[in-house]
Amino acid sequence: MPKIKLIPVLLLWLAAGLFGSGAHAQLRPFTAVYAAAYKGSEIGQGTLTLDVANGRYSLDLKIEPTGLLAIIPFAIHEQAQGTLDSAGVHPSRYAYTRSGLGKKRQETVVFDPSGIQREAKDTSSTLPYDANLTDPLSLILQVMSDLQADRLQTSYRLLNRGKIKNYPIQDKGPETPQTALGQLPARHIQRGADDQIIRFWFGSSVAFVPLKIVQFEDNREEISLSIRSLEWR
Repeated sequence: MPKIKLIPVLLLWLAAGLFGSGAHAQLRPFTAVYAAAYKGSEIGQGTLTLDVANGRYSLDLKIEPTGLLAIIPFAIHEQAQGTLDSAGVHPSRYAYTRSGLGKKRQETVVFDPSGIQREAKDTSSTLPYDANLTDPLSLILQVMSDLQADRLQTSYRLLNRGKIKNYPIQDKGPETPQTALGQLPARHIQRGADDQIIRFWFGSSVAFVPLKIVQFEDNREEISLSIRSLEWR
């Protein structure tokens, strides 16, 4: 399908077709392409892809170099799969790989009701199952769904790098950031506090797809994604 053009007729169509009735809004498959930056310098491209079918979802995030930077060996690949119902998003598997950019890291998590299986580097562990637990990538989908249904929570229970904790969510209110798609209304949401912060700008006119994501490490900007294009599939 053609890339999105923000005209009034299309906005009306989005409002009619993307928001389901009842408490749980429908999440529609999409591919969003972002400019990726590391510590303020552009390094390549990020691609966020959502597939939804038969009550299941697959969310995939890739960050990789492009153009002349393609000779630099780095990549970040994050994947999450699970199920969707009226209560929200329920992950079944999560995987993360990072190489050639900062610290190398690899992790796989399987959300099994008999116990959560986690593998990282040369270690493996079993954690107690929690039906309310989510992973860092599925959390994006959960917040999208909750913003659509106007039920954003003040915290979410998250498994992140082997640690389970409640991450606070701050709704910093509406903003209208300038993007490659033009000026779009958004909700500015912050996840975490202190030295582990990620800020999101979820586009309220495009089903709350993230327009911008900025990750901070030790209070310094590390990785940012700024939307370039959005395509419904």
